[in-house]
Amino acid sequence: MSPLAHMMFAENYFVEGSDSVEQKTLVGLRDKGIKCFVGHKTENLKDVDVFVYSSAISEDNVELQFAKNNGIECLHRADVLARLVNNQRGITIAGTHGKTTVSALTAFLLSVGGLDPSAAIGGYVPDFKGYHRLGKSGWFVAEADESDGSFLKLKSEIAVVLNIDSDHLDFYKGLDDIILAFEKYISGIKKDGILVYNCDDENVSKLASNLNIKTVGYSVLKETDFYAQDIIAKPICSTFSVREKEADYEVELNIPGDFNISNALAAIAAARKAGATVGAVQKGCREFTGVNRRFQRIGNYKGAEVIDDYAHHPREIKAVKNIADKTGKNYICIFQPHRYTRTKKLLNEFVEALSSFDNLILTDIYAASETDPDFSGEKLFEKIKEKNNNVLFVKNLEDIKSELNGLVNEVDLLLFLGAGSISKAAHKMINN
Repeated sequence: MSPLAHMMFAENYFVEGSDSVEQKTLVGLRDKGIKCFVGHKTENLKDVDVFVYSSAISEDNVELQFAKNNGIECLHRADVLARLVNNQRGITIAGTHGKTTVSALTAFLLSVGGLDPSAAIGGYVPDFKGYHRLGKSGWFVAEADESDGSFLKLKSEIAVVLNIDSDHLDFYKGLDDIILAFEKYISGIKKDGILVYNCDDENVSKLASNLNIKTVGYSVLKETDFYAQDIIAKPICSTFSVREKEADYEVELNIPGDFNISNALAAIAAARKAGATVGAVQKGCREFTGVNRRFQRIGNYKGAEVIDDYAHHPREIKAVKNIADKTGKNYICIFQPHRYTRTKKLLNEFVEALSSFDNLILTDIYAASETDPDFSGEKLFEKIKEKNNNVLFVKNLEDIKSELNGLVNEVDLLLFLGAGSISKAAHKMINN
C-alpha cells in the first residue's frame, strides 16, 4: 500500500490514508506531504473519490463499509498496481518464495544500468530508501502477490516465476489450485512477452513446458538459457559464473544463501532481457545490499548478533538455517508461526524443518485475523518435542527475553524468524 500511495501522489493525485497502528512507513508518507491517520474511522473519508484497500482489510472494516454505502468507488490494491504495471513495460516477479528479493534486485540492476525503472516492492529496500522507486523510463518492476490471487490482474511484458509451493492454504484448496493460478498469471503475459522461469523447480518447469509462449529458463543445476556454474558460496556472499547465449561472465553477489544464487539468476535474466548490460549486472550484484528482514543484522543482545528474517514457510526456514550453518557460529532460533491454516496444513513440514535446530524457542501462532479454538502453537511444540528435546515454548513474546537470558551467553547468533510480530519483539529487545 505504501508504494502505491507514494506513486499516486507523484502523479499529482491528492492522497490520504489510514493504518491501524503507528509505524515507520507512515513517517515516509508524511514527509512527502501525505496525511496519514492512525486508526480506522469513518471521519477519515472526507472528499474521497476512490477508496483503495488491501486483503488485510476485512469486509466489516468501518472505512470500507462507509465507502461502499456512500457510493465511493472501491478498488483493491491490486487494481491500482495493475493500472500502473499494465500501462507500462511491466516486469512482474511471482513465486511462493524469494519474490521480494528478486523484485528489488531486478529493479536495482536496471537502475544501475541506466534504465531508470519504477518499482513497487513488498519489503523495505535500503538501496531505494523505501518500498518503491520512481523512474521515468516506462519500465515498471512489481512484486506479484499470489497469496490472494490478485496477481492475475497483472499483464506483463516480462513475467518471472521463481517457484510454486503449497502455501496460502487459507485462500487456495491445495497445490493443484495454486498451479492453476500461476498458469492463469502466465497467460496474462502481453503479446510477444517473455516468461522467465526456474528450470530447477519441478512444478514451474512442468508448467512452462506445456505453454505455447516465449520462455527463458535459468538454472543452477543444468545448462539452459541462463546457467550458473563455478559456484563458491561464502557465509556472507557468493561468486559464480553466468553462462548465457550472448555472454559468459563472473558475478559476485553481495547477499548470502545458496537460494539467493538462484534468485540472482532470475533477476539477471529479467534485467538482461530488458536491456541491462553485463557490466550493469556485475556492478549491481556486487553493490546490492538486500532487503530488510532477509537475514538482516539488526544489532546485538548480550554479545550475540541478532538476525531478523521473514521466513514463515518450512522451505524458507530451511534456507535460513543453511545460511546460519555456513557461518560456523552457534545460534538459537526463535520462531513465531504465522496463521493457523498454514501451520495446521503444513504441520509435518514445519516439524521436519524446525526439529533440525539444535536450540529452538517456539512462540504461539500469530493469527493474522484467523481464529481456531482447537489449535495453537503448543500443538506444533508437542510434535517437535517428540523429535527434539532442545525446544522451549513461549506463549507470550514478552517472555522470550527471560528464556534467552540463561542461554544467550553460549551463542553467537539469535535468529528471529516469522512474518508476524516477532520482528518488533527482536527490535524491542535490542532497544531495551
